[in-house]
Order: sequence, then C-alpha cells, then structure tokens
Amino acid sequence: MRKSSNNGNGRSHNGRGRGRSRMATRNVGPRLGMLEWFRPGEQIRLDLGTVYDLAEVWINGKLVGSLWKAPYALDVTQALKPGDNRLEIKVTNEWTNRIMGDRLAPTDKKILNMPAPPPGAPAAPGAPGANAPPLPLSGLIGPVTFVSVNRQ
Repeated sequence: MRKSSNNGNGRSHNGRGRGRSRMATRNVGPRLGMLEWFRPGEQIRLDLGTVYDLAEVWINGKLVGSLWKAPYALDVTQALKPGDNRLEIKVTNEWTNRIMGDRLAPTDKKILNMPAPPPGAPAAPGAPGANAPPLPLSGLIGPVTFVSVNRQ
C-alpha cells in the first residue's frame, strides 16, 4: 500500500491519512501459493491488522465499511470484481500526537492554542522542563491481508 497523504505534519500528525493500492484478483490457483479468488461458498475478508484509531475501506470508489475497534476486518466479497481493483484505506487518529507535538514546538509552529498551566502546577508532559513521553502509535500499522473464509 502506498501512502498518499498525511497533511504534512510528520510525527505529530493528527487527522486523516490515506493509502491507495491497485490489485488484481485472478484465479491463479493454490499451486502458485496465491489466493484463489471467487470460489463458490467462500467469503473474502480484508483484515487491516492493527489500526490507530479509525479506518474507512473503499474498493473501486465505493465505501465498503468503517472500522473503529478490533478486529479491523470486514467482508469485501461483494465489492471485489475479477481483474483489477482499487483499494483505498483512510485512517483517522486522535489528537494525542498533535497535542504532544504542539507542546514541544516553538510558538510560531504550534497549531493548537493551548493555555499555559497555572503558576506552581507541574509541567504538562511534553512541556519544557518535563520528561516527554513517547508519542503513541497512530495510523495503519498492519499487516493488511486478504483471507478466504468458507461460509459453510
């Protein structure tokens, strides 16, 4: 999957990122170690693996589903067609990385206008003089796989 956008904010990005891929669904058979697509009685599931936090799955320009909790997997049988298909996954994360990034950024680079803590209050995580915790994982971690499941 090729990442196509993350709004240019790098490590402290928050918001939506998008990945796109083209794939071919051909019946090449198990002898070649490939998934045999579109067998009667089979369901094709797309498993996104690990996702932080929300994912939308689009196939051939149509929304197949939105996922907000594990397991990040759904039935894509009806959305796929023999031949070439376009897969697009849009992932949205929470504000945590943006807040941490702003606390560490110079004033002219901040996106959020966060109030300063009151005098005598302990420094917020990531603020000057505080130990900065690591940024949490965000986005599509994967692995992204297609799984054929027998419906019977």
